[in-house]
Amino acid sequence: MIIGIDLDGTAWDHREMFREIILGLKSRGHKIQIITAHINLVDPDMRLWASRGFPPVDGYICKEDKDRNTPSREWKLSEAKKYGLDYIFDDFDTGEVRLIKV
Repeated sequence: MIIGIDLDGTAWDHREMFREIILGLKSRGHKIQIITAHINLVDPDMRLWASRGFPPVDGYICKEDKDRNTPSREWKLSEAKKYGLDYIFDDFDTGEVRLIKV
């Protein structure tokens, strides 16, 4: 499986839990992708990811300038399909993290 994990409101807010989830999933051969509405912040996000003790991921999906006005949920679900993600962990700005089947 390929699982996408959001940053704001999700991985950043539940670090210990997501570190453990990622380690468990990767140990079973699953792939992890970050999927965030951040616009072109791959380098700073990945530095912060590593500095916060998260394990390495298999990819990073983010908005580009052309996607700026597309609502986050709509954009993420479209990108998840495009990149073949099976599930996404995301709060979609609600404060409640959910597991969404793509």
